[in-house]
Amino acid sequence: MTNPADGRRETTEYFVQAQQPDGTWEQCSSTSTDLNFASDRIAARRRTHPEFTYRLAQRTTTVVVCAMPNCLTCKHWVCDGNGPCQALVSVSAVGEKRCGCPGPASA
Repeated sequence: MTNPADGRRETTEYFVQAQQPDGTWEQCSSTSTDLNFASDRIAARRRTHPEFTYRLAQRTTTVVVCAMPNCLTCKHWVCDGNGPCQALVSVSAVGEKRCGCPGPASA
């Protein structure tokens, strides 16, 4: 599912897990976005290896895509061209380094 307004994209994947002797669950198949395919896969596993306990698992991943600041040094989103921002970037024993971005200093 995609929401172009805020750049979010959500993906749901399904996969088979097998119960381990210590009671934990481990992924034992590749992932698929098709629930019917994953259901067929678990049914096949249960037929092939009835001595094991399987379950379907679901993983939902949300990806947010957003613009990066124009100036990666001072993190300004917009540089207005009124002169260098001169944000302090680093200080050492021999001097300091300031940003040369043409935007205003960040607050």
